[in-house]
Amino acid sequence: MEASPTLLLLLLLLLVIVLYLIVSTGKYYWRNTSVPKTYPVIGCIISFYSNRNRLLDWYTELLNESLSGTVVIRRLAARRTVVTANPSNVEYILKTNFDNYPKGKPFTDILGDFLGNGIFNVDGNLWLRQRRLATHDFTPKSLRYYVTVLRNEVDHELLPFLDAAAAGGSKQQQVPFDLHELLRRFFFNVVCIVFLGIDDDRCCLDPSSPVSDFDRAFQTASAVSAGRGSAPLSFVWKLKRLVGFGSEKELRTAVREVHRCVDDIIREKKKKRKTTTNHDEYDFLSRLIAAGESDETVRDMVISIVMAGRDTTSAVTTRLFWFITTGPCMKETEHDLVNEIRSVKGGLGFDYETLKKLSLLKACLCEVMRLYPPVPWDSKHALSDDRLPDGTEVRAGDRVTYFPYGMGRMEELWGEDWDDFKPNRWLVDNKTCRLVLKKVNPFMFPVFQAGPRVCLGEEMAYVQMKYVVASILDRFVIEPIPADKPKLSLLKACLCEVMRLYPPVPWDSKHALSDDRLPDGTEVRAGDRVTYFPYGMGRMEELWGEDWDDFKPNRWLVDNKTCRLVLKKVNPFMFPVFQAGPRVCLGEEMAYVQMKYVVASILDRFVIEPIPADKPVFVPMLTAHMAGGMQVRVRRRDPSR
Repeated sequence: MEASPTLLLLLLLLLVIVLYLIVSTGKYYWRNTSVPKTYPVIGCIISFYSNRNRLLDWYTELLNESLSGTVVIRRLAARRTVVTANPSNVEYILKTNFDNYPKGKPFTDILGDFLGNGIFNVDGNLWLRQRRLATHDFTPKSLRYYVTVLRNEVDHELLPFLDAAAAGGSKQQQVPFDLHELLRRFFFNVVCIVFLGIDDDRCCLDPSSPVSDFDRAFQTASAVSAGRGSAPLSFVWKLKRLVGFGSEKELRTAVREVHRCVDDIIREKKKKRKTTTNHDEYDFLSRLIAAGESDETVRDMVISIVMAGRDTTSAVTTRLFWFITTGPCMKETEHDLVNEIRSVKGGLGFDYETLKKLSLLKACLCEVMRLYPPVPWDSKHALSDDRLPDGTEVRAGDRVTYFPYGMGRMEELWGEDWDDFKPNRWLVDNKTCRLVLKKVNPFMFPVFQAGPRVCLGEEMAYVQMKYVVASILDRFVIEPIPADKPKLSLLKACLCEVMRLYPPVPWDSKHALSDDRLPDGTEVRAGDRVTYFPYGMGRMEELWGEDWDDFKPNRWLVDNKTCRLVLKKVNPFMFPVFQAGPRVCLGEEMAYVQMKYVVASILDRFVIEPIPADKPVFVPMLTAHMAGGMQVRVRRRDPSR
């Protein structure tokens, strides 16, 4: 059903009016014990919406603030959501009380239009039957066959492309390409061969060539379906689906195209089986058909398998190349990887047994997935009331999410150096010349899930990633091309240091509505003026050290072991020059943009020479000023300096 967007716009306008009335009446309050801060009726929808483009980092920040590693999200028009990065909770959800935490209908509704009744979107007997059918494809025998497919595709498709890309001599003559797109297409071809038995209709590896209609539709369907899960207001996408509007119209068209392509593949496979007497085929699709599954079930299973094998491994391998090539300190890791690869490589290349010996490479892959898991979160829905091991109450119908992305960033789990890429954290010294991988609690590192629904393809994923990375590193050096120009981090650090010492708003005041007590024990009475004082905070030795009165931009920078300066993440409540919390200044980024642009433009062409005078006086008005201004002379800068 198609409808004018006018109806949707009117409903959205009504929602905005309701939100405005709730907030503007002044009859709201903060729940002091809530993380995140939550309003009555609308919950944390304002914070959720303002962080909608950085939900992974926002959830991580909330979890780091929580003593239990668990937070409860309440927001308008959405289910109560429990998000946890606590390994004890994860084990309880995925294993101990597995039966109480299925995917659930709310989850299957989100992905149902795309994945249908595929294995990743169903529960109970339907899931169990599909899992049993899929188990055959992940035995050691199947993995050995898989390695032969990888060898053929790498030797005849991937390496020839890279050889051609490396030809030409100088860097200027070599044509750059998108490594992620190359690997995505490569793994897509491999999945089609192994699981669908398609060997004569490969996707062109050249990232500059157009993608197929099927590939384009698959990407659209994946993106829109994922967007449903993170939408601030779920009823919006449901309404758009009802009227066939916007992204939901795109999803409907994309799913129709995906279904058409997969149905064609199934029909061709059935025809082939009718015209041949040899049905001893290796591919998963043939076994599904032989098992008598309905065309719809076969189609949904194929879509799930293609999705799992196409995107996840290409993202992880690309990120690994990024890590080992973006800084001088990583050269040693790359060198060690190459040595390990060449030490196990046989005369015929890599086989299933030799791939097992690549311990350092597997450690690198684990470290990548710790920081950038291919599935950053996964959700279940509680069937009945429950209580997690950390004491968090769960109500029937709650969405319960475990959060691998945040878990990889928890100091309690990985130590103070959690943000460093350190493959050695996965290795143990067994007093031999060979590196051995540590056994890590799977509920602390659930990137392949854990418990009864642990990913069947875990070993296959490691096999294909190790084979491809080893084959490339053995013969080629990957050199990333900077995607953008430097971010003027030093300039921003200088601006921050100026505002620490001379904040544009040196103080700001609020007035208490009711009696209260601050965290340091200070009593506040109703009507009190309560002032926070950025000017004084910038001069506190307890906050900035003994050198607080020195102008030191480097205090804002961190060594991220690359050639680029990176700004530290500073507690906004320790540096509240743009306020913080719900009333944080909307113009903060604009202020930095205009200051950086003006300063950079001047310093690029001119040298500023101040005329000696008394030290400028800092005058607090509505905003801070320099009494008497700053008298200067200017001369042109030597372009060579």
